[in-house]
Amino acid sequence: MNHSPDFSAVKRPGSEERGQHRRAPGRDTAEPGVLGYRWEIAAAIQGFRPAEWSAAWAATAQVVRRIVAAVDPPDPQRARQLMRLVARLAAFVYNADRPVGFSTLLGTELIDRFCESGCGGLRRSTREQFRRELERLARIVYGSSGQAGLWASSRWRPYTAVELTALWWCATGQRTEQLKRGHRMLLCLGYGCGLPTRRIVDLRVCDVRSAAEDGTVRLDLPGGSAPAVCLHGWEDVLRAEITGMRPQEYLFQPGRARRTSALVSELVRRCEHTDAPPLLVSRLHATWFTDLLLARTPFTSIAAQCGSGELALKTLARVLPYLPEADPGRAALLLRGPAPQPPASHLPDVRRLEERTGTL
Repeated sequence: MNHSPDFSAVKRPGSEERGQHRRAPGRDTAEPGVLGYRWEIAAAIQGFRPAEWSAAWAATAQVVRRIVAAVDPPDPQRARQLMRLVARLAAFVYNADRPVGFSTLLGTELIDRFCESGCGGLRRSTREQFRRELERLARIVYGSSGQAGLWASSRWRPYTAVELTALWWCATGQRTEQLKRGHRMLLCLGYGCGLPTRRIVDLRVCDVRSAAEDGTVRLDLPGGSAPAVCLHGWEDVLRAEITGMRPQEYLFQPGRARRTSALVSELVRRCEHTDAPPLLVSRLHATWFTDLLLARTPFTSIAAQCGSGELALKTLARVLPYLPEADPGRAALLLRGPAPQPPASHLPDVRRLEERTGTL
């Protein structure tokens, strides 16, 4: 069944409406979907053509138009902007031999792949702008809760122990000492402390505190958040990295005055990852989160270090597809809960009373 909108039903204000007041610009809430758009917006959606006609556009045009129509753009210019962006995404997915459908095109994994591999020649800031725009469209088209089910985004797949080891050895093999140190610091702060990019670029040496009694390393975070606690195996690594540094120096890329998230992407782009997977802070954070979760760390403690319960729940939704499933028998045993304890008896021990009184 063809679910594409029928734009032929959209009429220009003409002879039928002569003598009547023209409707104010906007949407007609009495009619659902595209039929209630002003004719200019409908014409912009229907009449859009990419700069270069291709087999990809011929195969995906209906899906692209349907998605943009569902977004309900406010004016023709915005409609054409959205058509260009969604058409570019659809062409990328089509050329990758992936199915292009209304319910799948704005999936998180496809958006991630498009922004990483389908935007060649564009600046990182432009690709991130595309990502935010497409994610916003997904929320509008699929609802506030997103598509049914969870998306397994490759950007949030936890690293395995083997991959983490490969990343560490990759850090030691970089061309310059600056790249080596920056790579190691990303591993230490991203996985060892579970910090996102925005935290990593702002921390200074003076924010690191080491407890003399048990060696616990804590990092004071700006904004009054709870201190971040370093994983046991990464405490000595962090201490070694900051040895000889001045208290006011930044932990990551101390020589750079402008502190933006682009510092991380610039360093990763300059690093060589021949025998290791790509280094992503999101995957480091997901690995830290998953390891603590599987170690049965209280979720409230994890949420406190994430910054808020909302951020922790978002991370949980992203890593849930990668969490190992329990054995059915073991799962059934755990879901039954602990065995109930027998209620304490309030009746006196008659035998002991008889022994005390000598009646036995």
